[in-house]
Amino acid sequence: MKKNNLSPIADIKLEKYENNEDNVEVVFTIPVLPEINLGDYKSVKVEKEALDVNDEKVNAEIEIMRSNAGKIKRSCR
Repeated sequence: MKKNNLSPIADIKLEKYENNEDNVEVVFTIPVLPEINLGDYKSVKVEKEALDVNDEKVNAEIEIMRSNAGKIKRSCR
């Protein structure tokens, strides 16, 4: 693993083991992180979408959040 610069990220799995008269064959699966090349991601430009937010929409959303978070309590009267 050091020779091939492998850094396992999980347990190594023995896939195959064969011991014949003149040779031995051993096959392992070694999970490693993939090599990733991000490229020139800093040059990517994304335009921000303009949002139409007003008091009416904000209040409506607050009411939805209130109704979702509200608790019902029984009272004995």
